[in-house]
Amino acid sequence: PSGVSLVGPTGATGATGATGPQGAQGPAGPAPAGTGIVAVNGGVLQTPAALSGDVTTSGSGLATTISNDAVTSAKILDGTIQNADLANGTGGIYKGSGSLSGNTTVTQGSNNLTFDGAGNLSKTNGTIRPAVGNNSNSGISFPLDPGGGSGDEGYLRYYVKTGEDTKLVLGTSNDLGDEIAINQAGADRMTFINELAWEPTARMLPQRWISRVQIKGSCLLE
Repeated sequence: PSGVSLVGPTGATGATGATGPQGAQGPAGPAPAGTGIVAVNGGVLQTPAALSGDVTTSGSGLATTISNDAVTSAKILDGTIQNADLANGTGGIYKGSGSLSGNTTVTQGSNNLTFDGAGNLSKTNGTIRPAVGNNSNSGISFPLDPGGGSGDEGYLRYYVKTGEDTKLVLGTSNDLGDEIAINQAGADRMTFINELAWEPTARMLPQRWISRVQIKGSCLLE
């Protein structure tokens, strides 16, 4: 009819055209917050930076090392350091004055505990309590064989004879010439040697050697 346009059917899709040229590069993204071992600049991953401080890095492989004096007491978790972690003699056994927070026991086993040096070992309060017994592992024992030879010893022992009966022994052995002396006011007042006892003062007895001194019950000597 007159004045009417007729639309025909859609034709087949044509072939895909050639790829157009690459567009311009967009602007760089924002820089990462802060600084660290890895940095990005202009969207490009940079060479890792070295660490400094408590832990340092070195070389292309960034080998890590704990800095000198970096490990302090505040940075060590309590209870994590054991005796096996310390080399013999590390730091000594005593670094300064302090207080024990509770009873403390040192288990020696068969190992000797030696304090080497000219300083004194002082106990300003309380008592010294050696083991009870009549053997070389009890009481107070002085160094063996101070003059050479063998079998020489001096000791102070306290032990049970039977029941509640005890005995306190100040002894020396093993030669007849080993001597025990009681010294007062700068002079020996009683000497035990060669199986005899020497009483050198005339206040009690004439000066003489006696074979045995034994006191039973109450006795007053003046």
